Amino acid sequence: MDHQVDPRLARLIADLSERMSVLETAQADPELVAAERASIGLAGRLASAIGQPMRLRTDAHDVMGQILDVSATWVEVAGESGRTDVVSISHLCAVTGLGRVTHTPRIVDLQRGWGYILRRCGAAGSRVIARLGTLEVSGRVVGVGKDQADIVGDDGVVGTIVAPQLHVLTVWSS
Repeated sequence: MDHQVDPRLARLIADLSERMSVLETAQADPELVAAERASIGLAGRLASAIGQPMRLRTDAHDVMGQILDVSATWVEVAGESGRTDVVSISHLCAVTGLGRVTHTPRIVDLQRGWGYILRRCGAAGSRVIARLGTLEVSGRVVGVGKDQADIVGDDGVVGTIVAPQLHVLTVWSS
């Protein structure tokens, strides 16, 4: 009896064999492993830790909770009492609880900026506190531009925040 191997199956087996060879080489070569780790930024490590509890520190704020979402500019953390905190990655001083990278995040996810999260807050009608260093602006997001957002306070006064200056944005579900 003559058995023929499907060419697609043969290509799949060859591809898997090549991948195993690359993995074995990486495990045997510590410099290759170190170089790969060095290519992963903080946003990538945080994205790999979605679902894990973390402690994030900026110069003025301390945020603890489970990581919900990450972009190249911010990390969203589940807080207490229906609150979420969105922390600026550029203002982070320290992260506690960050483990090894388990997967590479999708590029499209990392490209979302502050506008994405601020528009989401505005659409949901969520109450927010924008912390820009020691300055705090609270209310509801009513408009979002490329690098700024308008927040109307409880007193009806509209204040504009400059998104790149955000340290922490605290959001309450409506």
